[in-house]
Amino acid sequence: MSSSLRILIILGLLASIAAGIVIERYVLSGDASIAGVDIEHAKKHLDPTYVCPMHAEIVANEPGSCPICGMD
Repeated sequence: MSSSLRILIILGLLASIAAGIVIERYVLSGDASIAGVDIEHAKKHLDPTYVCPMHAEIVANEPGSCPICGMD
């Protein structure tokens, strides 16, 4: 095996290891702050509130018509 082929193989292995480290660290790692945001977002959907699209001050715990304009 020639020395240039050995160098290419070694450089390829080093590049693969470096790419694996970058992918593991920045792509596959779960960020705890993002997971916390996901949990808070899910909690909001457990107890939904309904808002009139025309009157944002009208908030209800169950669907129905707006008392001002009658929209659903």
